[in-house]
Parts: sequence; structure tokens; C-alpha cells
Amino acid sequence: MLGLIIGVAAFNIISALIMVVMEKQSEVAILKTQGMSDRQVLAIFMVQGASSGAVGAVVGGLLGVLLATNLNSLLDTMALPYLVLVVNCQW
Repeated sequence: MLGLIIGVAAFNIISALIMVVMEKQSEVAILKTQGMSDRQVLAIFMVQGASSGAVGAVVGGLLGVLLATNLNSLLDTMALPYLVLVVNCQW
């Protein structure tokens, strides 16, 4: 089951990257016609990717810590029923 989940996730990541490359081809062509070198175009996309990855990691980390520290109060606020396990032991 885990292998299937990883396979589906990998397929989604690869297809998303292929779509991004196809969308960016026209932008790369415009930058090259304006006289930018391959290294400059690569640097632009590397900085853009790294900055969005860093922002996503920071925001995700902060939201995860915030959720983890306030999970009990959030569950109390939502008034979700608790899972109670009753064990009947007869000695």
C-alpha cells in the first residue's frame, strides 16, 4: 500500500514538473531573445524555486508547530467525540 502511495505521489510530482517546464518554455525564449545567457536564465529559475521552497518550508513548519501545540484546544472547540476504549478485564 505504501508503495502505491509513493508511486502516485511521484507521478503527481513528475507531471507537475513537466507542466511547469512546458509553461516556462515561452518565458525562457523571451529571456533568451533579450540577450540573457543560459546561466542567467538558470539562475533566475533556481532563485525562484529556492525562495518558494524556503517560504513553503517556513510557513509549513510554523503552521505545523502551531497546530501541534494547540491540538487539544482545537479538538475541544470543535466538540468532536473522543474515542474511548473500554477494556473489561476479569481476573
